[in-house]
Amino acid sequence: MTRGTLPRVAMLSQFFILSPRGDAVVSKDFRRDLSRRTHETFYRLVRFWRDEDEDEADASEGGASTSTTRTRGAPAAFHRDGVNYMHIKASGLYFVSTTTSNASPSAVLELMHRLARLVKDYCGALTEEAVRRNTTLVYELIDEAMDYGYAQTTSTEMLRERVCNEPVEVGNGLAGRLVSAKVDSTKIGAGALKAGQKVETMLKNNLGMKVNFPTKAAINLMNAASVASGVNRVSSGATQKSVVSGSSATTRDEIFVDIIEKVSVTFDSNGDVVTSEINGHIQVRNFLQGENTKVKVALSEDMTIGGKGAGGGSNYTGVILDDCNFHEMANLDHFDIDRTITLRPPTGEFSLMHYRSANDFTPPFRLLAVIDESIPYKVGVELKLYADFPANHTCTALVVTLPIPKTAIGATGRLPKHVASGAQHVMYDDADKQIVWQFKKLAGGSEHECSVQISLQTERIPNVRRAIGPLALSFQIPTLCASALCVRYLQVIDDASTSRHRDAPPRNPHRWIRYLTKSSSYVVRV
Repeated sequence: MTRGTLPRVAMLSQFFILSPRGDAVVSKDFRRDLSRRTHETFYRLVRFWRDEDEDEADASEGGASTSTTRTRGAPAAFHRDGVNYMHIKASGLYFVSTTTSNASPSAVLELMHRLARLVKDYCGALTEEAVRRNTTLVYELIDEAMDYGYAQTTSTEMLRERVCNEPVEVGNGLAGRLVSAKVDSTKIGAGALKAGQKVETMLKNNLGMKVNFPTKAAINLMNAASVASGVNRVSSGATQKSVVSGSSATTRDEIFVDIIEKVSVTFDSNGDVVTSEINGHIQVRNFLQGENTKVKVALSEDMTIGGKGAGGGSNYTGVILDDCNFHEMANLDHFDIDRTITLRPPTGEFSLMHYRSANDFTPPFRLLAVIDESIPYKVGVELKLYADFPANHTCTALVVTLPIPKTAIGATGRLPKHVASGAQHVMYDDADKQIVWQFKKLAGGSEHECSVQISLQTERIPNVRRAIGPLALSFQIPTLCASALCVRYLQVIDDASTSRHRDAPPRNPHRWIRYLTKSSSYVVRV
């Protein structure tokens, strides 16, 4: 089986791309054996999901529980009224397939993921606006990737020869500015804060779409480090452009490599770590010119796999991974010797490596909470935040949330007087009964405080500690890698078969590397 092809999936009847509101942005009916309004039925089922087993239970109870609130969402594949629905949700968009045949859900869901990646590669971004402005291009991609409901190929590189329509860049809004941003070796793009849809949503909801560019000093520091290795470092947001665009920004000979790690940490009330884990991946976005180009990625030489360091010693300070897996095209012949990976990268975006580490590491933040119950009808909470990462790194878009008792009638937060205006913000969210403490940015090695006062309906609340918290942190730290994994060098190699003239200037493709640490589940018990 060649790359970009799928095992023969059963015949599909329809394919839709729906907006978060349920609008059919793209609608393709392969066989005309189902209603044209199937997408409306799907969205209604997903939005107000209810299992058939629950319906039967309600009927047996005389319908007494039909108004019960349901917390479970619709599964990725389900059956209703003779129709099989299979869907994924990517960047807020629903990719939906319907069929009346007995299709393999796993194969169809894999097809949905590949179609989503294909749309992103060609449109430059996976957003509703990008899809709407490139509707003709998306329909052409579907026609080439699917034939009468059967999957043919989803390879970005193979379809490049067949696709005629040019992508339309999205120029409005934050996502559009990230797509159209020009990247060079002396600038860091506006995507420094856009590491993924979850972070973007958080920025939109909590920071009013205000994006902070890296400081000039931070840019100079990153550029200085780049000169020594010949590798440029840039935010992954700058890589979000079409692989087929004819603009000068997309025809450059370049490759982007992101090392993105999500940390999950749980602290007890004393500030001690209960559980900790790092889930990371190396994301590559390839725009290199030439079919015979190879890439060699050299990772940390002190990296060990299997949860133990060199010689099994407990004091080993190198990079320790519990397990990892690689892209199917990765050549690992020398990986055990010098930690290098060689591959001929496909055009577009793909994950080169996924890894996990549950070994001890220094969490980037510690947060302590002290509860004061001495005042009647009041509960005081003193929060103290420690940024335990190096001072040469800056955290962006940090949000701390503190749930308060549901019976509380209100709450206020107070920051120290020396805090600069706009640097921090604390507010009470009455709808969700929580205190929200926001930072635009903060430097490593710093300490911060916040005082919270909760107003109660009664003089005391039994077991008030159980009614408060746990605290949750959401953040991202550009240029930081929690596991200490790094790329020693990124080399682009031309095969001898490449028809380059001997007098031609030496090839010097642009190479970009970025590190990012972000929160996954970061919880502090009170």
